Amino acid sequence: MIRICNFVVSLFLLSLLTQALAQDQPVPIEQEPRHKLVHENDILRIFDTRIPVGDVTLFHTHSFDSAFVCIDGGETQSEELGKPIQPRPPFKAGDAWYRPHATTPMTHRVSNLGQTNVRVLDIELRKPLMESEVAMAKLPKEFSPILENDRVRVTRLTLKPGEKTSAHTLTRAAQFVIVKASKAVFDLPRQRRLTDYDPGDYFLVPANVERFIGNFGDKIFEAVQIEIK
Repeated sequence: MIRICNFVVSLFLLSLLTQALAQDQPVPIEQEPRHKLVHENDILRIFDTRIPVGDVTLFHTHSFDSAFVCIDGGETQSEELGKPIQPRPPFKAGDAWYRPHATTPMTHRVSNLGQTNVRVLDIELRKPLMESEVAMAKLPKEFSPILENDRVRVTRLTLKPGEKTSAHTLTRAAQFVIVKASKAVFDLPRQRRLTDYDPGDYFLVPANVERFIGNFGDKIFEAVQIEIK
C-alpha cells in the first residue's frame, strides 16, 4: 500500500514538473492563448490581448515590429526569458507604444499583478519599411502626437461632445483604435457613418480619402491613430 501511495505521489510530482517545464517553453505569439488573432491581412495582424486579474501568459515570442494600444489599464510585470524581471509603471487606457521586434525579437511572459483585467491591442506590421517620397499628411489640431519613427506615426484624437475635426486626407493607411467610446460620425465620400463605438473597436483608414470625424454623443471620444510607413 505504501509503495502504491509513493508511486501515485511520484506521478503527481512528475505531472507538476512537466506542466512547469511546458510553461517555460516559448511559443509563437499566435499560440499564446491570451493573444487572440482578430484581424490579418498582408500588411498587419492584430492581436486582442486580455489578461485577467492574477493571470500570467505563457512565454511567447514577438518577431514583427509592433504598435500597442492599451484599452483597459492595470499593473503588469514583464519577464523576458533568461533575464531579471524589470519593474514597469502601470498601463493606462489610451497608452500607446512601439517595439522594433523585427530587428530585436523578444520572448517574455506577462503577469497581471493588479486588481483590474488588462486589455491591449498588439498591431504587428507584417511588411518591411516601404520607401516613399510622399510626405506625411498634416493632421488637424485635435490630433496630438504620441510617437513617430521610421515605421509609424502614432497620434491621439480627443473630441468633446459636439466637436469635430476639419476635413483632412491621410497619405498613409492608418489603423484607428477606439479608446473612449461615444456616438461618432466618420464622413467619407458617399459614406457617412454614424456609429456607437465600444472601447477596443478598430478599423483601417485608407490613404488619399478625405474625411472628417465628429463627436455627436454626450461623452468624450478618444482614439489612437497609427499611420503605417
